[in-house]
Amino acid sequence: MSRGRRTLPEPLSATVTRWGRDPWALGAYSFLARGASPKDRKRLRAPIGGRLHLAGEASSRDFPATVHGALLEGRRAARAVRRSGTKGDRVVVVGAGAAGLAAARALARRRFRVVVVEARDRIGGRVHSHEDSGTMVEHGAQWIHGTDGNPLTKLARRAGCTLHPTDYEALAVRDATGHPVDVPAAAVGTIVELFCGADPFGDLAALRARMQDSEATLLGYLLTSVIEHELGADLEDLSPLAYDEGEEHGEPDAIVAQGLSAVLAPLAEELDLRLESPVQEIRWSVQGVSVVTTDDALTADHCVCTLPLGVLQAGAVTFDPPLPARTRRAIERLGVGHLEKLILQFERPFWDEEAVMLGHVPAERGHFVEWLNLLPLTGRPVLVGFNAGSIALGYGERTDAEVISAGLLALERMYG
Repeated sequence: MSRGRRTLPEPLSATVTRWGRDPWALGAYSFLARGASPKDRKRLRAPIGGRLHLAGEASSRDFPATVHGALLEGRRAARAVRRSGTKGDRVVVVGAGAAGLAAARALARRRFRVVVVEARDRIGGRVHSHEDSGTMVEHGAQWIHGTDGNPLTKLARRAGCTLHPTDYEALAVRDATGHPVDVPAAAVGTIVELFCGADPFGDLAALRARMQDSEATLLGYLLTSVIEHELGADLEDLSPLAYDEGEEHGEPDAIVAQGLSAVLAPLAEELDLRLESPVQEIRWSVQGVSVVTTDDALTADHCVCTLPLGVLQAGAVTFDPPLPARTRRAIERLGVGHLEKLILQFERPFWDEEAVMLGHVPAERGHFVEWLNLLPLTGRPVLVGFNAGSIALGYGERTDAEVISAGLLALERMYG
């Protein structure tokens, strides 16, 4: 902490997420990188040899990078298996995240013989809810994005979960000296319009060149919070098509009081689920498939593979024969986004208590520019700080203590 200023209270607990270094994720979610297009997601959906099907948020054309996109893709893959197979066929589902559980559930109901293999010791994949000192926090996916018409909303209600709508306009922004910053209401729309234009990078560079230093700093904050945090990638790595990709369910977004894991848990009931079974190789042909784990080899008529894009890009699982060239090219062209959290629980709040989102306009662009305040949503004094893209990757190389210290320093500059 800096000398000569009021130091903040020490947090009761602190959690640093590391999805970029998680061997079963290697990233947060997919995005359209420069040179990629929505057609690459479509190519991931194509059945392979009539027996192998890839599914997950990365293959979703309508709702990429979301839990409900993964859920719907799992159901889509299940329909593809049903069209090419018959009841009683054996299916191995790789991965017990939203896509894998949805596929397995749909197929089991149709009397296919389903086995789910999962590398982790839990279900959920990049959904990971954890209770800390009586507070439920999300280490992974945070929101149901658009509750109106969203299949997760129906699952949440069936599970008896409570949803807390999120009002992003309940925003308090402060600069690196703690002074409130006025963000014009039209500024976000202008940023999105420029980024989605014909020459987004040229337009943004020209805009920045006309600005004074203070205005350029605010522009940097908006680009990070609106574009880079949304997509999990640095501006220069994004396709101009990335922000407007897909569709949206009706507002509002919502946080699940009991955690998103509670929404997915019923999907796993009564499934043949084998945890701590990392897959090493998937062999496929027109006759069938064989899925080789660290301690078993499962033969089946079909395989639904829901490995995250980061794991596919890393080649952590061998495909024999190799995936078709069109599928490999799609995997290579799509981007893996990075979004990491610092979750801090305090005894009492010292921040803007009624604001749901706390903005930080730092002197150095990109570091802890956005915080979620759970106090007005759950009644708990918990802050969730976000970092995205290369900033998130950089913090991934630091120790937990260093990340926590950097986050507390940002909060002290805002509120100290």
